[in-house]
Amino acid sequence: MNTIRALFLLILFAVSTSIVSAKVPDKPKQKELTTEQLNGFFNAIADKIRGDYVEEVTNRELLEGALSGMISALDPHSTYLDEEKFNEIRNQAEGKFGGLGIEIIVEKDGIKVISPIEDTPAQKAGIKPGDVIVAIEGEPISAMSGFDALKKLRGDPGTFVNITVFRESQSPFDLKITREFIKVNPVKFRTEDNVGYIRITTFNDQTTTKVIHAIRSIKKEAGAKLLGYVVDLRNNPGGLLDQAVSVTSLFIGRDKPVVSIKGKG
Repeated sequence: MNTIRALFLLILFAVSTSIVSAKVPDKPKQKELTTEQLNGFFNAIADKIRGDYVEEVTNRELLEGALSGMISALDPHSTYLDEEKFNEIRNQAEGKFGGLGIEIIVEKDGIKVISPIEDTPAQKAGIKPGDVIVAIEGEPISAMSGFDALKKLRGDPGTFVNITVFRESQSPFDLKITREFIKVNPVKFRTEDNVGYIRITTFNDQTTTKVIHAIRSIKKEAGAKLLGYVVDLRNNPGGLLDQAVSVTSLFIGRDKPVVSIKGKG
């Protein structure tokens, strides 16, 4: 919910005439609210929703909706994470989870496959780069958030998931895939014409260690003929800030600033 505005929308759309006529304390007119006024106004709205909304609403739902709205209203990059979402992101950062084994981009109408990870359920099922997952368990991707879509793809190893795949020049088709334990290797590398190529797919807690290994291996292979490196970050969804900083420092030097943070004071 988007704080107070969303709370009002809930009231307006509820099918109870008593809500329409219900009196809510007037919002104070001054620009800044005191903590006491804020608490009173929020509690009054929450009480009306709990009492008159067409469906049962718990205090936790109201609180988490308000927190989500408050934080997302600050800027496009701020998000409230409940315990479930936080754990999901932490598992992703650790590079270990139960799933299908695909590098993806979440788009508006589907999940685009960048590449199936080698020797994973996705590769064994025949998933190819460029495939678009348009539905999970019969529900269109367009009807769910990106987080919910990823959550539906992941799950305990040994469980099944049914997906609908769109492939260019073909009609959409269904696949039933058994999830397995996936361990993501965030770095791939090779040497071509005395140039080191390092592909970084994500910044998890192993990325810096893997990049150091890649650099050492490339130097050993190319020797004095090494001309430089190409670091490929295409379609990298991001990850841990400290890992991105430490990887950057490997190439520009640790004595040079990578990130600066300006505080409130």
